[in-house]
Amino acid sequence: GGVVRLDPNSFDCKIYTNLEGIGGLDVISLDTARGYIWYASSNGYVGYFDGTKWNSVDDLYRNAIVINKMRVFDGYIWLCTSRGLIKSRPVPNTFSIIQFLEFVENIAFLPAQSPTYDVIYHNGYIYVATDAGVAKASINSNLSSPFSWEVLPIAALEEDSLDTTITYLGAYSLTVHRDSLFVGTKFVSGCPSVYKLHGDTLIKFSDLSTREPALISVNDTLWLTSKWGLYYFDETRGRFRLISYDAPFPSVYGLVDVEGKRFLGGVYGYFIYEDRKIVSHLFNAPLGKNVADITFSGGRVVLTTFGKAFNVYDGKQWRQFDVRLLKKYMSDSVYNLAKPFFQLLMTGAQDFEGRIWLGSYGSGILRFNPDSTVEIWNAKNSSLHTSAPDNDNYPVVARVRVDPAGNVWAACYMSRDNKALKVWPRAKVNNPNGAIGFAYPKALPGISVTDIACSWDKVAVATTDGAAIIVHHGTIEDTLDDEYIVLREQLPTAFVRAVTIDSEDRVWFGTDDGLCYYEAGSVVKLTMPADVSGTITSLAADEHGNIWIGTIDGAAVLLREGYYSTFKSTFSESAPPQDRTALISDKLGYTYSEIMLGGVFTDGISGDIWFGFEGGAVVLHSPYAESPVVRPLRIYPNPAVAERGILPTVYIADVPSDAPLLIFDASGQLVRHFESYWKAHDGVFRWDCTNQNGEKVAAGVYTCVAPSENGVAKGKVLIIH
Repeated sequence: GGVVRLDPNSFDCKIYTNLEGIGGLDVISLDTARGYIWYASSNGYVGYFDGTKWNSVDDLYRNAIVINKMRVFDGYIWLCTSRGLIKSRPVPNTFSIIQFLEFVENIAFLPAQSPTYDVIYHNGYIYVATDAGVAKASINSNLSSPFSWEVLPIAALEEDSLDTTITYLGAYSLTVHRDSLFVGTKFVSGCPSVYKLHGDTLIKFSDLSTREPALISVNDTLWLTSKWGLYYFDETRGRFRLISYDAPFPSVYGLVDVEGKRFLGGVYGYFIYEDRKIVSHLFNAPLGKNVADITFSGGRVVLTTFGKAFNVYDGKQWRQFDVRLLKKYMSDSVYNLAKPFFQLLMTGAQDFEGRIWLGSYGSGILRFNPDSTVEIWNAKNSSLHTSAPDNDNYPVVARVRVDPAGNVWAACYMSRDNKALKVWPRAKVNNPNGAIGFAYPKALPGISVTDIACSWDKVAVATTDGAAIIVHHGTIEDTLDDEYIVLREQLPTAFVRAVTIDSEDRVWFGTDDGLCYYEAGSVVKLTMPADVSGTITSLAADEHGNIWIGTIDGAAVLLREGYYSTFKSTFSESAPPQDRTALISDKLGYTYSEIMLGGVFTDGISGDIWFGFEGGAVVLHSPYAESPVVRPLRIYPNPAVAERGILPTVYIADVPSDAPLLIFDASGQLVRHFESYWKAHDGVFRWDCTNQNGEKVAAGVYTCVAPSENGVAKGKVLIIH
């Protein structure tokens, strides 16, 4: 998720991600060097915070080197990696950022480029955690020579009735406590242990009941953080003791003392340990990592993470709900049903009365009502039907959607009653058995329904065997006037992953082999841009007639004028710099079974475009709002100063969506004219400081004007040669 800066007094949080320059969001270490905060991410990025942004280097990332741990001592930054140990010098405020001095790839008798997990300095020696035990070398020796190292084995004696064998353990974490070295072992069989160094021999200090122990010495106490919580060493009893506390996510991954108040790093927030009590605090962010679905209702956003939680966002604050946080609202019988439900949670939507409808793979529908009561509807107690041939109560609900009239639709993937699309009319949303079903083959091309989109008078359906449009004319309960349009051969391919309905009532289909739409009785196929994949994972339409497209390799927007703008992620290997954006992956969405999760979503009116990934969500604040406010243009850089005779690209933002961009010189002469559709996906124009003839403009002040139906946006930029 990046880095969070927490004020220990006000508890205000600031979240830093790749938007602020962090190269990898899986940040595994933070430390201070040369007066700056440094980070290391598991994918190989290293960098520091200069007070405004993060400056990162990608040398290790480019060489596919995984970082397991970063520590700072002896004036150097030490990196434990998947290919050995790296000694480096921090050089902030320089082009290099960090200088890699020694790549220690040969440690004693270990195979070349063996992984290392932790490193620490103690009494003139450097100690490194490896799979073969703890490697030791003088800090002043030639660390690149394998002969400078010796390995201290960790011998675990196992006794049984037949024989006595010795198992040698790997080291996982290191710390120095009261001038002694302590080692946490890796999990092999049984439970890990903590060992203490006596001379050059590691002696078992204590057994543990937790995996992946991380040892920390703070305030003359030996602590152990782990997935199962926080432990401390009880000297009177001679063992580690777990500190019990009531928290939905007990995992602890770090500890720091601030004026007697101990802050613990957690999975989705932090803990404060004070006066022998631990209090849990969740960050203002969604619970869960892999975004499954995003829907919109009444100004709220419902974000569902696969197998984890649903989250409701009001524009400022997130409210988070997983099965443990909901437990207080459930009876024991409902809670026992809810646990497997949340393990395969995949969709969610809020209806007009404020109920949250959730769909799960195999457990049906869960409703969280405004009075905090919880209901679970399945094949035993509702209109849902099983999706498994060998289990009579295994209903799969791949999508839940609420149409503009308040009817609730459910895509019932592989429903064995052949009614793979069901709808609860608004008047019957409280009746579990009140749904109306639409069946294969009359209304649907197949029962493997994976996506749906709703408007006032119709619903569009995507399946793995074609697509369908059901025109119900707004009379849900009267099916006699329904029209069924089933499409297979007319599509680029029958495997349809995504559907959406635009502001002009066209129905769009995203297939495994391209994009098309249905209008006036025929299917129109469109050519996808070469910069992104033709395998479409998701579609979303805004009120300006733009179609936002997610693919397995990049994203695009098809502007209403018929032009594409393509864009890719921060970490794209192939995209040019101008196409790299804050997206965290080029792959928009992922599959569970045949159902596409994540992708691109919008409410159509706010201008916000949401992108869901395996690993998080990104929001683009586009200019395509229903009632845009005309603001002064934002121009960067300003002034635009030439370096070695080369002028930079000037970025001009906050241009109204329907406006062209006109650039005038100081005498009032028109220098450059951009049509409205020449802007990028984010609504930003890029000006290379040339006129209409492609000639570099002279130095001076230039006025930028963007006239739209809602007003005229203006700004000025100074060009300096």
